[in-house]
Amino acid sequence: MTAASAPAAPTQDDDLDPLAEKAHDLRRDPGSIIDRLRDLRTHPDGHAAMLAQSYWHANGFAKVRIGQRHGVQTRLHIWPKGEGRLGDIDPHGHRWAFASWIAVGAGLTETYYNATDPGGDGARMYARYEYGRCADGEGYLEPLGDAWLRESTTFERRNGAIYDCRPPVLHTVAPLGDDLLVTVVIQGPVTERSAPVYSLPRRPHEVVQDPIPVPHLARLFEQVEQALAR
Repeated sequence: MTAASAPAAPTQDDDLDPLAEKAHDLRRDPGSIIDRLRDLRTHPDGHAAMLAQSYWHANGFAKVRIGQRHGVQTRLHIWPKGEGRLGDIDPHGHRWAFASWIAVGAGLTETYYNATDPGGDGARMYARYEYGRCADGEGYLEPLGDAWLRESTTFERRNGAIYDCRPPVLHTVAPLGDDLLVTVVIQGPVTERSAPVYSLPRRPHEVVQDPIPVPHLARLFEQVEQALAR
């Protein structure tokens, strides 16, 4: 799989439009998210299976699923307040299309990458992996050798922005500022067997998904509720 040119603006694609439309609906009326988080926080036993799927991503954010219907998943990416927060350093694609709303915080930067030749302008060598999930749901990374990428374009996605992405696109994101940052991600059905991940060759790459204790999740949810209610 090679990287496609990055779209400079939200695309007009039949597969993406319903996802972006849902993101716009939630931005107009975030009350449903507030109510959902309050329910998850105050009745954790009734949502144990969903809460158990929450985890700390290797890039420093909490990845929390809050709903799924007809193959479309709604989740939050939460970067807690603090200095020196991580962003992606590994260009990657996805197995599905998504739309994302910057709901809380200053926003983030999104950088796109294109495949290039070893001697190409701005070329940098990466170790390439194939990321997927086994039948039991466990994530895996299969090394596929070296590849060369170059940075294409960087955009600032500020508070309130909605942007989308489709599987062929390679990108990284990094949080702006030090305050709480929350993105609401509307993820479409899985359409690809696997997705590419690129890592600097001297840095071993592994799947890191540290579970989040329920009391910690409850504190995060309360913070997000308060921020969305302002």
